[in-house]
Amino acid sequence: MSSFGYSVLGFGTVATTAAVSVSAPSGARVEDASGTNGQVSYTESGGGSGQIGAMGLPLVGMEGNTVSISAYGDTTGGGTPTSWQWAITVNDNSAGLVTSSTPTPPSTQNWTGANFTINGRPSFGDGAEYELQVTATNSGGSSVATFTLNLIFL
Repeated sequence: MSSFGYSVLGFGTVATTAAVSVSAPSGARVEDASGTNGQVSYTESGGGSGQIGAMGLPLVGMEGNTVSISAYGDTTGGGTPTSWQWAITVNDNSAGLVTSSTPTPPSTQNWTGANFTINGRPSFGDGAEYELQVTATNSGGSSVATFTLNLIFL
């Protein structure tokens, strides 16, 4: 009995595609409500509102009032963030300027309603310093920005 062999090409092959690379977000920023980098927005229970920049917020006539901070996360490049996370650190409140705070860091792009209650009887020059941090993340990595919030009683 004779035998012969043959092969058929193309059967049993698996198509492959190149892996898609996702760029990490870059240039994370902390902004105020109008989109200004390096500032946050505030409202004060006594009626004032505005922006807080690098020089801080002078607390004049705000004894016993609550200051509510709104911070907005943004990125300037890289891939689109799929998640956001805020954090807060108390750097200094040794003079007791802030008597209570309710800053629960959210897992959203924007953080509104971080409340700080000011001492009813502060001394001239009392200060408090908090560091707000936002992290923008996707499968390619993350980008972090920080903002130092200074509250100063004058």
